[in-house]
Parts: sequence; C-alpha cells; structure tokens
Amino acid sequence: MEEILKDKVKISTKTFPNYKENPSKAKGFVKINKESPGKEIQITSQETGEMMIARPYESIKRSFWKDELPYVKIYRESLIKVGSLSTPGLKLFTYVAYNLDINKDEIKINIYNFLDMFNYATDKQNKGQINRSNYYKALFELLTKEILYKKVNEDSTFFIDINVFFNGKRDNVYSAERERDFKGNIPKE
Repeated sequence: MEEILKDKVKISTKTFPNYKENPSKAKGFVKINKESPGKEIQITSQETGEMMIARPYESIKRSFWKDELPYVKIYRESLIKVGSLSTPGLKLFTYVAYNLDINKDEIKINIYNFLDMFNYATDKQNKGQINRSNYYKALFELLTKEILYKKVNEDSTFFIDINVFFNGKRDNVYSAERERDFKGNIPKE
C-alpha cells in the first residue's frame, strides 16, 4: 500500500483493493487447555439423614482461546478529546499509552525516548541540537486537557486520567477507592 502512496500525486480510494472479508487476521491468541476436578456435591442419606460431600470421579476438561496481545483501553467517551489533540499531543498520548505499565495510573516520561520514538530527536537547522519544543507543546496540551496530571515533587512523572485510558482492569485497582467513596452514601431503596 505504501508504494501506491509514494508513486502517485493524486490518489483515489478506487486505487485500494476491495475485500469480501476482513483481511486482518487476529494475532496473539493462545489456546488454553484446562482440567479441573469435578464439582463437589452434597448428598443426604435417606436412611440416616447424614450429610456427606462427594466429588464425581470425572474431571471437567475445557479449552478456550486467550488473547495475549498487549492492549490499552481508550474509553469511548474520551475519543473526541483524544481525536482533537494536535500532532505532537497525539504522539505524546501514544507514547504514554504504549509505555504505561499494567494496572498503573502514573507514568514516568523520558523526554529523550519520546523525541527519539517520533524522530523529533534532532533539529537539523540547529546543527543536530535536540529540539524539545514538540515535547513541551504536547505536554502542555495533555495537562491542559486533563489527560495527564502533574505529580507532586516530580518533574517527569504524571498521573493519567483513568477515565480516558487505562492498561488493565480498573475495578481491580480502584475497588478500595470505590468502597471509600460510597461508604455511607449508598442510596436507600
């Protein structure tokens, strides 16, 4: 596809192939075979009334597919906010989402890794000097739009807005916070 874009000045969607089925194939799926013992059942003797626990001899076998390809959730409600980012802002958002650890709500940004990842590393007009302006424009934008929040006493560590994106299961990480927030505030029926 890229060679089509390089060779032609005017491009039409007719240039691209059509497909009957989705040509993208899922990657990262692993088949898991699991065997677990039969489920315990409670039996009551009709003669004595004694209760016993029995486990059937047969174990339960099942297999399923697990998606092991890493991903980050971007919540639907925030797509417009993310889509409105400038090019440097979108690149910093991508950098943060790509480097965010599982079940963490903070990120330490390495400015040099960010600049290198998106080829912002050198400014040819300044004899190869590192140009940090794209980083600071992007950071200012993500802070202004409250996608990132500054962490106290840290220059390069930021909290993320967990309602915009997250890597993992928020319910596992924030269950204690939910309990604290709703304690005493449970609506009466």
